Amino acid sequence: MDFQLVLQAIRDIVVTTAAATGAFVALRGLKTWRHQLRASTELDVARPVLRAAYRIREAVDHVRDPLLSISETERALYTKRWEPMIEAISDFRAAAWEAEVLWGKSFLDSVSDLKNCIKELSINLAMYLPYADMADRTGEQEQYREHYRTTVQHQGDTDVFKPKLGRAIEKVESYLRPKIELAQI
Repeated sequence: MDFQLVLQAIRDIVVTTAAATGAFVALRGLKTWRHQLRASTELDVARPVLRAAYRIREAVDHVRDPLLSISETERALYTKRWEPMIEAISDFRAAAWEAEVLWGKSFLDSVSDLKNCIKELSINLAMYLPYADMADRTGEQEQYREHYRTTVQHQGDTDVFKPKLGRAIEKVESYLRPKIELAQI
């Protein structure tokens, strides 16, 4: 009879331990699955945003290329060069809206400088173009030069816009890289 009670107690301990172990493994698996799901979602959102930011960088370089085609006026050339920029901005906005839903204000802070660079280039290009095709720019030389500095890429230390754009892209990268790397672990 005592043997039966001992056996019953051992069986109860084994069943209880198995149930507790099963619950622990299930909770651990659920936690891991939630982490993977979150990381996967962040990766799915971060990658397109970063890719779109790089496309903007390339499009800006294309717009600001100082080489002109002989057959086109500057106005026509910059209008044509701006077309890929419009596409890149559109892609960026679409990806950024999704990222804003996921990360909120902290994400918006990370892309604010990039948005400002896009605005600055757009405004300066719009202000530069009326002067671009004019043969005589007397009287408006300083205003022309100011817009020219942002619109046209320069070599070396004289280009103030390119480093500003580089810092803006780095800010977006530094926000998104940890999310991309976390998803790849």
